[in-house]
Amino acid sequence: MLMCVQKELMEKLYKMLGLLSGEMKTARDYGTGFKIYHAEVHLLETIFNHEGVNLGKLSKILGMTNGAVSQTAQKLLDKALAETYQIPNNKKEVHFRLTDLGLKALDGHREHHAKIDAAFSDFVENRATKKDIQSIMKFMDAIMDAYEPFVARKTEKRE
Repeated sequence: MLMCVQKELMEKLYKMLGLLSGEMKTARDYGTGFKIYHAEVHLLETIFNHEGVNLGKLSKILGMTNGAVSQTAQKLLDKALAETYQIPNNKKEVHFRLTDLGLKALDGHREHHAKIDAAFSDFVENRATKKDIQSIMKFMDAIMDAYEPFVARKTEKRE
């Protein structure tokens, strides 16, 4: 009995992770007339939240290499979602800001998430009990605790 329940929980967990992963990998048109990938939207969000940020600061904020951020930033520039500028007193550093089209994409992305969040909020606010939420949180913590050592080990090998 216990093994059947455990197997069913793990199957549902993997299905949920697959759905979330698919959501993150799917390019979408957020009102721009062309598709934008999750990494691009994430960079748009970061540029928006850190006005006047340069490449080095973006890399630190995102925990990514300059090269990886540069590649994604170039895609934003190519799609006219962001633009670069220089401060008159500092010609060395290149700073980023969103264009009107970039702001439109960001708004579209936020609307997309608001729809997803609404369904989740309905469950949390109207159908789940406080005890249900506590059990879910406990379960999620146990899963994260179980997986964290494996992710840490994988990260350590890369360095």
